Amino acid sequence: MPVGLNLEIPSAAATADLLARHVDFFSVGTNDLIQYLLAVDRIDPRVAGLYQPLHPAVVRTLARLAAVCDAHALPLAVCGEMAADPLQALLLVGLGIRELSMSRRRSRA
Repeated sequence: MPVGLNLEIPSAAATADLLARHVDFFSVGTNDLIQYLLAVDRIDPRVAGLYQPLHPAVVRTLARLAAVCDAHALPLAVCGEMAADPLQALLLVGLGIRELSMSRRRSRA
């Protein structure tokens, strides 16, 4: 059975190169990773505007994770709101991420 790791905290993302030899794949939960990287509670209306998926710290972290996975021949999947946003999904693909996971759109009735 393949064993993977969901990278949702900055310390796990920063040490992905060390963790890579222990797993068969990585997954990134962008909602939590962004929140913890930027120290912003995305639900608190007083600071939610500071939650920025395209912040350089987020983009650099995701690019580094893609490079680590490429170097170790590990699949990398991204889930969360970034994967569901068409423009942000293009960025993820441009970074080398080939697997995106998201909730299906609900019809507006």
